[in-house]
Amino acid sequence: DGRGEFEVEKIVNKQVVHSGKLKGTWYFVKWLGYPLHEGTWEYVDELSECKDLIEQYEQEKKEQNRRP
Repeated sequence: DGRGEFEVEKIVNKQVVHSGKLKGTWYFVKWLGYPLHEGTWEYVDELSECKDLIEQYEQEKKEQNRRP
């Protein structure tokens, strides 16, 4: 597609869209070597090589929700 490949440093946020063209699960990605404000929302299917980072994000969220 003409774009270079970037390495994901961290998954920062998640959004689930329930209707419309953008329906599905999206993750906000912090790219390695770039500041957070240059991060982008990426569709889950585009992050197939980042399963470990997605699992880490989901686990951190679970732990945060358990804290009083």
